[in-house]
Amino acid sequence: MKSKSYLLTAISIIAFLALSAIQVHLVYNTYTLKKNAFISNVNNKMSSFDRVTTLDSISNTMQDYLLIQIRKYLSGEISKQEAINISLSQIDSLNLLYNSICSKELKYQKVLESAVILGNTNDTFVSIDKTKPLRFIGDDFLLDNAHILNISRNLSHSEYQQNGELITNSVELKFRDYVKIIDEKSIIIRQMNGILLGSFIIFLIVISLFYYSLKTLSKQRKINSIKTDFINNITHELKTPLTTIQVGTKSLRKIDIQQDTDVLNVTLNTIDRQNRRLQQLIDQVIHKSVKAEDIQLQFEKVDLIPFIRNLVTDYKVGTSDNNVKIITSYSLESLQVNIDKFHLTTALLNILQNALKYNKGEKVIHITVFIEKNQVLISIKDNGI
Repeated sequence: MKSKSYLLTAISIIAFLALSAIQVHLVYNTYTLKKNAFISNVNNKMSSFDRVTTLDSISNTMQDYLLIQIRKYLSGEISKQEAINISLSQIDSLNLLYNSICSKELKYQKVLESAVILGNTNDTFVSIDKTKPLRFIGDDFLLDNAHILNISRNLSHSEYQQNGELITNSVELKFRDYVKIIDEKSIIIRQMNGILLGSFIIFLIVISLFYYSLKTLSKQRKINSIKTDFINNITHELKTPLTTIQVGTKSLRKIDIQQDTDVLNVTLNTIDRQNRRLQQLIDQVIHKSVKAEDIQLQFEKVDLIPFIRNLVTDYKVGTSDNNVKIITSYSLESLQVNIDKFHLTTALLNILQNALKYNKGEKVIHITVFIEKNQVLISIKDNGI
């Protein structure tokens, strides 16, 4: 029975783990599909950035403003650094226009990589360190894990007067456009809220059913074990009074016992006590629960010394082994205690029977009743294993 239960438990655990793995696999596949769909959607939005008229207009405005500052620099009106600073000061104001068209799912940034003056005067107006790019338009973010949307070069012509002479130069502007997805995983997970919630509920239901099944199986196994133990115990308990009654009945057939009034009364009293005990055992089977925690002890005030003496007498009458010697010692001749006679008798007889059962030589049993620290102690000692 136990091996079948363990096998069933093992199979249930394996099935539960397999279902959990399948559930996780399905959720992961759904996440992958959602991610691919999201990336496809992002790619479409990234492509659409090139077609945003307002964005082009902002970029052109910024480029025009930059070229004006470059002409002022070439004509000697301002220094190079002043030209750069004035140009950068326009970024925030132009980004106010950009914020009106920015995406909630994407961040966009146009980076100015370089501005080189070509012509009569060759000069690197702006040379940007790639580790510290110059944000031209768009959101302010680090370029790690950002997608490159576009790389572009614009060549513009610039004319200015210097010492009465018209000078023409070309300015090459190199840009790189980046886009970055805002919290990609959170967006995909939000799109999967319904699926995740449903999976979680199903997972809880499976766990609950699994737990309930194991609990029921364990409870059933425990009940079967209790029933088996109960049957074994009650069979053992029923044999004790029956054996005593049988031995007592045989003794009554002996002529010498019939003629000895004292021995006859002792034997009859023993049979009577064992008969009552047998009835109590039968009542316990019919009425009482097999669970130990449900047993209700019936306490009554009893003189413990005569109680032990009667129990020893019943034990002697019930055993056919002549090699048993019982030595008793009582600290008092009378000792009033509250006990459950039925269950205490059962406990003491079991100990005495074990002393007989597990000893093959001459059997000596010592029974001592004494008081220690306001407690009544019953000590049973034998010379067996």
